[in-house]
Amino acid sequence: MIIQNAYIYTPQHRFVRGDLCIRGGRIVPPCAPEPGETVLDAAGLYALPGLVDIHFHGAVGHDFCDADEAGLQAIADFEASKGVLAICPATMTFSEEILSGIMDTAKAHKNERGADLVLLAGDLFDSPRPSRESREAVVSALSACRAPVFIAPGNHDPMAPGSAWDGIVLPDNVYIFKNNCIERVELPFANVYGAAFTEPYSRAMLAGFCAPPDGKPNILVMHGELSPSSRYCPVSEREIAASGMDYIALGHT
Repeated sequence: MIIQNAYIYTPQHRFVRGDLCIRGGRIVPPCAPEPGETVLDAAGLYALPGLVDIHFHGAVGHDFCDADEAGLQAIADFEASKGVLAICPATMTFSEEILSGIMDTAKAHKNERGADLVLLAGDLFDSPRPSRESREAVVSALSACRAPVFIAPGNHDPMAPGSAWDGIVLPDNVYIFKNNCIERVELPFANVYGAAFTEPYSRAMLAGFCAPPDGKPNILVMHGELSPSSRYCPVSEREIAASGMDYIALGHT
């Protein structure tokens, strides 16, 4: 498919008139139409990437904490209708029992709809020494996920001796980043990059890093903050632009 004459949102945060060429479900460099290919004239229209709602509690009369499958689907449908392709609904302060029920509903919904992967960008535990019940609940939830799960420990749950992750046995579908330098895991459909906090504070792990292009989308999951003076892995927009990443799941910020 070719989409012509659209105002395209660019990495420079401005709209530029141009064409989009889509091959195999992905946007590729500009190219000429193939015989019989669909060509759409988007003159006067705007083309944006799929949006990510990074913090909300509900929509259209439903709350994520209701732990209701029908309500969660209504929320997801509403968000999708507004161009939001990924959602990160938030909970409130409840007991572990109630929170476990909420997570069970979200987990079942994800499995039913078929996620390709799950990214957890740090502070899955809010304490470096969570209770045994919390650790067991997390392992149980991760075990039930059918998709690959990638975890980048953050400042509240760093990868360190005696921390929340020390001694925990994770299921085979879970990969946790253990070092404070960015590494790559290759999947058939994408490259997943990540790094871990190894203490409560971290240097700028993204500084000077650039992923080599290989034709697959590059995804980064990491804990950090968009602030040059932060002690929590400071990240700048310039570093993001130079990183070679197609998508970044950045916790903390």
